[in-house]
Amino acid sequence: MTHPSAERPPRTRRRRVAAAAGGVILLLGLAPAGACGVSVGGIAFGSYDPFDPAGAASSASITIDCDLAPPPDVTVGIGPSAVSGGFLPRELRRVGGEERLAYNLFVDPATTRIWGDGTGIGETVWLRKVTRNTPAVLTVHARLPPGQNAAVGYYEDRLTITVEW
Repeated sequence: MTHPSAERPPRTRRRRVAAAAGGVILLLGLAPAGACGVSVGGIAFGSYDPFDPAGAASSASITIDCDLAPPPDVTVGIGPSAVSGGFLPRELRRVGGEERLAYNLFVDPATTRIWGDGTGIGETVWLRKVTRNTPAVLTVHARLPPGQNAAVGYYEDRLTITVEW
């Protein structure tokens, strides 16, 4: 269920997780006792063929569980690209170079609704009553558009995932 930022419940606590797209780099901070825990899988596009009309797609999971009473409602946002500084597009940069590939992250499998951070571009995802016994597992859908001519290599971007409860 998506929840427009204008209607988002009041923010009380926040947890930020840094993750990487294009690689499997993951940095997690410790959550205080009686809080919400977050785990994130990295996004790996694999080989990219600029002539493939479908581009490239991938996905990852974000798992959230909370040990609070009553169970909280949770909002999940994904910040702008560290490479491009924005959402339209987010960009990957070749490690050791300056070449870039445009990509984006989406809340839907059709890759039509950009996953944002509630600042006006894209959507956040709102979850109701998250508990440790029934963790919420969200899928992040990622897409590299076709027709991008870039050097062979490993590309990465760093993102901040914000979980508010």
